[in-house]
Amino acid sequence: LHEILSKSAALLFQAYILITVCSYIKLDKMHTLIIDKRLEPFATRSLTRFGSDSVVQIGFLLGFESVSETYLCYIAACPDQSEDGEHFEASSDFDTGDSVFVVGVEQMDNSLVAIFETSDERKADNTSKLTTQQWIYSQARQLIRMLPGGIEIVGLYVVGSKLSEDWIKSMNLSVFNRIRKLRNRQYSAGSQFTSSCRRLFLMSAPDGSGQSCSVRVVDFSSNPACLVPCKFLFKDNIEWCRFSVQLFIRSDAFLPVEMETWNFFKKFLYTVRNACIEIEESRIHFNGRSMDKDQSVSRLMAADRSIEGTIVFNESSESFETDQVEMDECCGKMSIQGVIACEAWVPSTASVKELSASLKMDILRSVYVRGELHYEGLMVGELEPEPNVVHQLPRRVFTSLRPRSEISICDYLFENDPGLETVEAIKEFFMIELNLKRFDTERESLVSAERLLSCMEEDYLQDEAVEVEKSKRAQQNVDQRMSASYLILSLSICIVSVILFYIVKTLFSAHALEE
Repeated sequence: LHEILSKSAALLFQAYILITVCSYIKLDKMHTLIIDKRLEPFATRSLTRFGSDSVVQIGFLLGFESVSETYLCYIAACPDQSEDGEHFEASSDFDTGDSVFVVGVEQMDNSLVAIFETSDERKADNTSKLTTQQWIYSQARQLIRMLPGGIEIVGLYVVGSKLSEDWIKSMNLSVFNRIRKLRNRQYSAGSQFTSSCRRLFLMSAPDGSGQSCSVRVVDFSSNPACLVPCKFLFKDNIEWCRFSVQLFIRSDAFLPVEMETWNFFKKFLYTVRNACIEIEESRIHFNGRSMDKDQSVSRLMAADRSIEGTIVFNESSESFETDQVEMDECCGKMSIQGVIACEAWVPSTASVKELSASLKMDILRSVYVRGELHYEGLMVGELEPEPNVVHQLPRRVFTSLRPRSEISICDYLFENDPGLETVEAIKEFFMIELNLKRFDTERESLVSAERLLSCMEEDYLQDEAVEVEKSKRAQQNVDQRMSASYLILSLSICIVSVILFYIVKTLFSAHALEE
């Protein structure tokens, strides 16, 4: 009995060790943040410059999220709320006494960063936190529009101050939930293609010291979501690979009568839904052939450094057919068409499947953002889109973040927009020196609405002229065919007559000789 109990205890201990090791390996693998080594000085020193008792610096972690790892490629700032650069004050009441919660801006190595100051160590009330959360969410919403495919907001950094742990947890968990919903937003009506956000990271240095910098992860798989410690490491030689594509999109839809009261953006999403679903279901071929989905991008590029991607659509799918709507049941028709430029950035360790998903997500997000920006412009001008009017959606422009990062970012310019606000927004978010000359504005062309209308009219007239010309030619061809038929018939009659003449003549000659 003693021997059996000893063996049982040994087996139980081995099982416990095995389960613990497996759990640790799984947790370590699922919750690892890999930081580009080039960001180490920025993450350990520049972030903590304002580490003091009354200052909190907040920004966004940007990177690529795979199933097992997250690669951090950039740290972006959260701009100041005030338009003139002065401190923005919002009154707030603390648990005991009154204090002021200040959101401001400071200069850091010729870069702008967001500063949150409090004159009390005690946590702010719900009103202050809600105001700050709304602002961070609004900046995240603007920032995510600038990101290429593959690059997402993967977390926040919080540096400095002696704010209580409860304040940090309540603030960031609430903000993280909103950022998660923003990332999981469906980019087309009826679409099931989403960026499934599994986790978000929090990089913090509570006492303002780079040595005390810690990284925690918000695990959304647990209910409720909670902050748990995770492993992070700095890695050299992370190779970021860029893939770009230009795609012509055209989508038409008859709008049912019940959509007459819908706003422009809802009609826009209804119109592009089939095109978006087609993009989701498409296949991406590299250099004209399909690749193994589990193959790494580094292996793909090792075989051929010059990679050309082609989007192959599923033409046999019935779900892409335009809805059949009776004309008397429609309130109008919307047609969306144009060439869009898209690109994705992924680490070389990413799989071909992840690369394809990043490209598709960038296409869908780009289409979605254009309609959203145009509708916001209509709302600001308090305008409703008039019928039978061509709407010029904004075009996409790109710029590089060098020398701080290899990746590039984008923004959208409307017609006659000089791009000054875009330059300032990118400078505030990404803390780089930038001017208009550094933008690649040739990837997409911009045609004025007047020119589009004239082109449509010219095409319409040309179509009519071609149709008339085709009809005239068809009539001429008929006449020519009839004339040719008459000629052939006449020649045939002549030939037959000659043959009959010779036959009759031969018969008469033979009869005469017999007589």
